[in-house]
Amino acid sequence: QRATTRGVADLVWYVAYGSNLGRARLQRYLDRGPDPTPPRADRPMTIGPAVFFAGESQVWGGGRAYLDHTMVEPAGTPARAWLLTRVQWDHLHAQESGSDHTAGTEPGSLAVGEVRVVGEGRYDALIGLGRHDGVPVATFTRPEPLDLTTCTRPAAAYLRAIATGLAEAHGLTPDEAAAYLASRPGMAGCWTVAEVRAALRAEAGPG
Repeated sequence: QRATTRGVADLVWYVAYGSNLGRARLQRYLDRGPDPTPPRADRPMTIGPAVFFAGESQVWGGGRAYLDHTMVEPAGTPARAWLLTRVQWDHLHAQESGSDHTAGTEPGSLAVGEVRVVGEGRYDALIGLGRHDGVPVATFTRPEPLDLTTCTRPAAAYLRAIATGLAEAHGLTPDEAAAYLASRPGMAGCWTVAEVRAALRAEAGPG
C-alpha cells in the first residue's frame, strides 16, 4: 500500500532497529496510543549507523539498543521501516524516550544524515534517513554515542524480541541473529555467541 493513499504530511517511515523490528512488539506500543491502527506498510532496510547496547531498560532489564550516529557499520545495520501516522510517531517516540521527552518532534524537517537532539529523553536524538514515496524516513536514538568502556548485558527476553524482528524483516536464522547480536558494541564480552544462541531458543519475553 503506497503512502499516497494518505496525505504525505500526515505520515512518517519510522525505522526500527531494536525490539520494534517485530510486528507484534510494535503493535503493543500503538495499541496504547490514540491511533491503534496497524502500520500502513513496512519494508526491510539496511542503514549506516551501528547498533550498540547501553543503559538499563525498566521493561526488560539490562541494556537497550541504540544507534551510534558517529559510527558507521561497514556491513550495514539491519532495520525495518514502518509507515506510521504522525500521531503514532509522536506517541511511540514519547513512550520510548520517557518523561524527559520533548513532544511534537518533526521528522519531515530533517536532512539526510542530520542528527538533531530535541530533548533530554532516552531516545531524543532524531536521525534523518531521507524520503520514500515523498514521506520522511527517520529514526531516533540517544544523544550520547557509544562508551566503549561500558559493557551492558541486555536481557535474554529483549534479545529474543530483536531476533524475532530480524527473522521477520530480513529472514535471519537464530544462529545468524545470535552472531549479529553478540558482535554489537556494549554487548561483546557480556554474552558469547553460544549464550545468545541458547537464549534465542527460550520462551518469549514480556509484553
